[in-house]
Amino acid sequence: MSFPASAATKLKLANVIPSYMKFVCGDYTYGAPKLLTTKEDAPRLLSIGNYCSIADEVAIFVGRFGIHKTSTLTTFPLGMSLEGHDLKALGGYNSQKLPENLDVVIGNDVWIGYRAIIMAGVTIGTGAVIGAGAIVTRDVAPYSVVVGSPAKHIKFRHDERIRQALLESKWWEYTPTELGELLGSVTLSNDMEKIVSILTTNKNSRAD
Repeated sequence: MSFPASAATKLKLANVIPSYMKFVCGDYTYGAPKLLTTKEDAPRLLSIGNYCSIADEVAIFVGRFGIHKTSTLTTFPLGMSLEGHDLKALGGYNSQKLPENLDVVIGNDVWIGYRAIIMAGVTIGTGAVIGAGAIVTRDVAPYSVVVGSPAKHIKFRHDERIRQALLESKWWEYTPTELGELLGSVTLSNDMEKIVSILTTNKNSRAD
């Protein structure tokens, strides 16, 4: 099969995903992000949708990995160096209150740029673009373009009506061949009016 293979990321990460993590990855997604995770608060979830483009040296934090206490004596994980001591008597190694959600969910058609960092607990909406070197610390709306550290919204890829139509069409459930056959001459064009018109008509006909 030509690039990208239908299960590129799924296959690349299958051998490195730890057994304590739940991993879900869609088709036609490529790239092999570095995962930073720990079994201390397992299970955790990493979910990546269809048609995602993940550049080199992208890092994704899942779970408590990289979270350090800032309100105590030191940000250093001192408890790890006190082997043999009664950690409960010393205040408890895991006494820091963690956010309830430390999973990472990445939607469909998400482009993550070179050296971007995705922090734990983040949901990235379908169609979003994460700029190179961005540090994503909060949720990203569908079709939003974010850049910087911390990542901030700068624009949307399409206007609201087009965004909504694309989300409702669930076009990412089609294979590339099916998309090409359905959209024909506008498949690779920027004629979004025509594209969403075809997708919407086809969605309605399939529902009948």
